[in-house]
Amino acid sequence: MSNYYTRVFAIPTRVPDDDDESLPQPNVILSCHVQSYCSLSKVQGGTGGRICERSFSYRAEHPSTPFASRDHSPSSPWWAIVSFMMEGMLLPFPLDRIQWLDMNAGKYASRTCMTRDELVSEIARVLSREVNDKGRKRTKVMVSMTHVVTVSESEIHESRERHCVICAEEIVMGDQLVRMHCSHEFHHGCIEARLKIHQTCPLCRC
Repeated sequence: MSNYYTRVFAIPTRVPDDDDESLPQPNVILSCHVQSYCSLSKVQGGTGGRICERSFSYRAEHPSTPFASRDHSPSSPWWAIVSFMMEGMLLPFPLDRIQWLDMNAGKYASRTCMTRDELVSEIARVLSREVNDKGRKRTKVMVSMTHVVTVSESEIHESRERHCVICAEEIVMGDQLVRMHCSHEFHHGCIEARLKIHQTCPLCRC
């Protein structure tokens, strides 16, 4: 079975000068850049490497007042807002193996596995901290999400009958795969297009 994980970090970003001024109702902007690619594991002295990289961006803006709260529990007002924004992204992969990169400790200094709810709390915590630091100015935070699926050469050879049920084509070395939360895998382009219409797995309907 192929391995996968999602690496995430959040950092404050600069707001353009003509947009960075005191506002009667300051807003918070969540800008998310999502990358998804497949990599080959090193098998029998192979070199491995990433292939078929794709990416997309998502942007949402909300009044910053709820983010001024220092309540960090799931019942806080900004927790629900961040959760709703993430649902709106329609990510074509599960968020069950998350590595959070603590940017305060250095980009690669700290990696901790967490659940989706914990990820929402971390992103909201960064937004809350920035809103309180910026006062009545517009705040912008960039979230970077990189989803990686690693498929070994032996896995491809041992699974000669593996097909993507959406396009009915065989899964071969070099194909970019996306694994749903139910563990079923499909070609990235196939499942990405389907999720825009149906937000369930085509095999088990989960």
